[in-house]
Amino acid sequence: MMTDGQETGYPTLAEKIDRLIKAKRARDRRNHSYKDLAAAISGQGGPSISAAYLWQLHTRAKGNPQKKVLETLPSFFAVPFTYCFEPE
Repeated sequence: MMTDGQETGYPTLAEKIDRLIKAKRARDRRNHSYKDLAAAISGQGGPSISAAYLWQLHTRAKGNPQKKVLETLPSFFAVPFTYCFEPE
C-alpha cells in the first residue's frame, strides 16, 4: 500500500510529479494537458508515454513506474536524475 508524503515525511513520486508539472505550467505560462506533456516527452526523444499513464502516475492510480519513465521524467523536466529517488 502506498502512503502519502505526510505519513512518511517524504514526498511520494506522485507528489514530485505534481511539483514538476506545476513548475512547468508556471514557467511556460500554459496549462499543459497530460496529452501535451506526453507528446512533448516523446517529441524530445523520450519513450512513448501515454497521457493516461502520466495521469496515473500523477494521481497515484498506478504505482511501480517503468524504469524508462523514471529515466525520462527528470530529463524532460530539467531536474537531476536523482530527483525521483531522493527523499528531498
